[in-house]
Amino acid sequence: MIACINFMNLATARSAKRAMEVGLRKVLGADRQLLVKQFMGETIFMTVAALLIALLLAWFALPYFTSFTGKDLSLNLIDHPEYLAGFAGIVILVGLIAGSYPSLFLSGFQPASVLKGTYKIGSIHEKLRSFLVVGQFAISIGLIVAVLVVINQLEYMKNKDLGFEKEEIAILPAFEEFSDNISVLRDRWMQHPGIEDVALASRIPSGRLLDSQGTQAELDGKLTAINTRIADVHISHSFFQAFGMEIIEGRDFDKLLASDSSESFILNESAVRAIGWVSSEAAIDKPFIYGNRRGQVVGVVKDFHFESLHQPISPMVFMIPDTRINQVAIKLSPTDREAALAYLRDEWLSTRPDYPLEISFVADKFDEQYEAEEKVGAVFGFFAGLAILISVLGLFGLSAYATEQRLKEIGIRKVLGASSLNIVSLLGKDFLKLVIIGFIIAVPLAWMGMSKWLENFAYSITVSWMIIAISGCLAVLIAAATVSSQSYRAALVNPVETFKKE
Repeated sequence: MIACINFMNLATARSAKRAMEVGLRKVLGADRQLLVKQFMGETIFMTVAALLIALLLAWFALPYFTSFTGKDLSLNLIDHPEYLAGFAGIVILVGLIAGSYPSLFLSGFQPASVLKGTYKIGSIHEKLRSFLVVGQFAISIGLIVAVLVVINQLEYMKNKDLGFEKEEIAILPAFEEFSDNISVLRDRWMQHPGIEDVALASRIPSGRLLDSQGTQAELDGKLTAINTRIADVHISHSFFQAFGMEIIEGRDFDKLLASDSSESFILNESAVRAIGWVSSEAAIDKPFIYGNRRGQVVGVVKDFHFESLHQPISPMVFMIPDTRINQVAIKLSPTDREAALAYLRDEWLSTRPDYPLEISFVADKFDEQYEAEEKVGAVFGFFAGLAILISVLGLFGLSAYATEQRLKEIGIRKVLGASSLNIVSLLGKDFLKLVIIGFIIAVPLAWMGMSKWLENFAYSITVSWMIIAISGCLAVLIAAATVSSQSYRAALVNPVETFKKE
């Protein structure tokens, strides 16, 4: 759309160059329909040429795009002849959008006024051209806002305090020998200087919380069924310690208390609120039934983000299990990380030589959940850059043409004492006004669009005035640099050289 706008603006701006041609053709018998066909044909021809260049660029870019999307893409015109129909449709659509207005505009010249040299472009056409420039920069500024919002949201998600220590926690798949000998293996592994703690769990933070069972809790002195879904995570005694999670009321599970493995529960703050207890302190020692297990609440852990920031913090219950252990979490020392990983690989080979070891990290798992947003940011960034480039090219062409048309005026002003700065200001202010109007139009639309996108996250930034201000300043600076380059060059021309041509 921005490229089509450029074509329309430049074609109509340079209409004076073809006015004499149109006048002579009409005098020699050409009607308006024939002229429209001629100008549309020229536009279609240029569009076909652009398509051929685009196909070549697409062919070169395809390996990078395939890698970016993670899909096996190809540009095979032999096996997919329907592509040709699509390309033809693109040519016709772009040709009609870009060429319709210039064709109607150029074919409408009156021969008498053209040949007399009295033809002037009407104010309606000037206003339409200004409107199109405003549209160009509104799109560009909107994309700049989108890029900044996506970048800020990604930074927010990656740097937000999740309520636990996600760095340097390696994840290994659990196996029967480890589950059965957790205490012995944990003590042995922790003798390595690069291993700070070891824990087991049915799932590790960064996974989805999909399991849930029926819940009953004591409310007002009697057991009451809880309708809110409370997700369960089965853990070993050292889980909260390994992840640096904070027990804010009660206590952690104690391996010296056999009852903790069969009758004790730890809830998070969200679960306490969902059940209806007035405080975390009120939950301690309350009777609690989850599935087939009966017991009491012994502790409350501070809320933390088990899932990605797309989801709100879920009510959770933790218990010591006898089954359903799927993963091993190992807290590594940053200083001895590589040595610890090598040690773990050796331990794995000695225990399970027939199974390849795949080590992942909690921090990486969280980052992977935002891969879609990373790609959205990359796409917005690419198209924002492309939109700005095309808009600047159009503005460059229009400012160059406007400057050329006013060379005599510039010469007279310089003779009368105008400085180069006066000339640059005179020629640039009209274009900068259009960019500012485009900014005013783009801001509410971009704000609404990106606010809607941010609704996909339970935890997100807001579209701040700083993002809006940076977008506007960036667009104005780019436009000012583009227009000023032409204006300054014109301001340096010696008036004598200008008047020699008259």
